Amino acid sequence: MTGLALLDPADTGLRSQAAELYEHLFDESPVVGLGRRFLTEFFFTDLVRDGLIRTILYLRDGNAVGMVTYTAYPASFMAQGARNHPLRVMRALLAAVLAKPSRVRVLVRSFMFGRTRARHVNEKTGELLTFGVRHDFSRLVDEDSGQRLPNLLFDQALWYFKDRGFDRVEWNHRGHDAAPLVLYRSYGARIEKAPQPWPTAHRVVLELASARLGGRPRVIL
Repeated sequence: MTGLALLDPADTGLRSQAAELYEHLFDESPVVGLGRRFLTEFFFTDLVRDGLIRTILYLRDGNAVGMVTYTAYPASFMAQGARNHPLRVMRALLAAVLAKPSRVRVLVRSFMFGRTRARHVNEKTGELLTFGVRHDFSRLVDEDSGQRLPNLLFDQALWYFKDRGFDRVEWNHRGHDAAPLVLYRSYGARIEKAPQPWPTAHRVVLELASARLGGRPRVIL
């Protein structure tokens, strides 16, 4: 299969591909720092099943090469998921720390990040949690839409929020790659220094009312 695919948490193969791609694209993410089990047994399973996050993958010949994950509940999705599935979260976190005790620092950073997010987000703000394409596919054009993969995935998330009456979308950009910042600015986003404990991070804010969106996708997953 080639094209967009909404992650089904019951599909273990697709869930594993999502986790592997997440690790490849976002190695600085605190979620990646908690280990593969946390990704496959909670993040891409329970959070998706509960409707707290959504993940769209782009498959090329059945292999995931791009993804976008977003949430309508940026201030509470992780805490709500933990309340819904406390035993599974505790098992995944305990396994992560036992396998690598330094992950305790990741938990502390994640807690600090969650508190910062809660102070800076209102109920009409959505958040991108992950957005990226493997470097060797970043210029690939989707045959059905005629769009490059980054734009195709980005538009899926933005139109999801716009159709539901959200005012803005925010997200963090970590690392030194400036190419995504160029894409974000082309949509009208503003780039700010992120108020969180990642020194290379930027906070990106896109007001949907003034965003330079392309035409509405034929299908929004």
